[in-house]
Amino acid sequence: MTPAPKRTTSRRSGHERAVLAAWVVLALAAAAALAVGARPVGAPLSPAQRAAQIDGAVRCPSCAGLSAAQSNASTAVAIRQIVRKRVDEGQSASAIESFLVSRYGESILLTPPSGGVDILVWLLPILGGIAALAGFGIVFVRRSRAGFTPEVTDDERAAVEGALAAASAAAAATASAADAAASASSSQAASPSPAGDG
Repeated sequence: MTPAPKRTTSRRSGHERAVLAAWVVLALAAAAALAVGARPVGAPLSPAQRAAQIDGAVRCPSCAGLSAAQSNASTAVAIRQIVRKRVDEGQSASAIESFLVSRYGESILLTPPSGGVDILVWLLPILGGIAALAGFGIVFVRRSRAGFTPEVTDDERAAVEGALAAASAAAAATASAADAAASASSSQAASPSPAGDG
């Protein structure tokens, strides 16, 4: 019959402190994210700033991976002109983007739409992160309640000590071989060569 696992209070309290610290860091990160997201917008954008913002949100149709603002291709220049004209007419960013989508297709947008089935692109990573955090929390709670302390048998302890002894012996042999090679190369460099006597 094996003895019951021992509870180590100092290790457990250290583990609890680590879990508490992780939760505090997570709470601070969430608070910082909420603070950044909730900050006031500020002054309204000028028409040039609005046009530049929209240009940065739409793709150049003839370029690979560039926005209309980044490209100097003729199609990107045409899109920038369309955007600037429609901004000057007072159209909203969503109306301008809708016009561009009707003309060039959904692929013109650099960010996927956040509605309908496309909302999954935005929600799945968030839901996956929440599920992972919940899983970690459940594991930590179960382990702390169970007082899990792994038992190490004498055979396992002897195997680890033997492996450490073998590793230290191998390291010592490697170090002595390196020292011997270094002293041999320095002694050869110090002695004159027979070819130079000629």
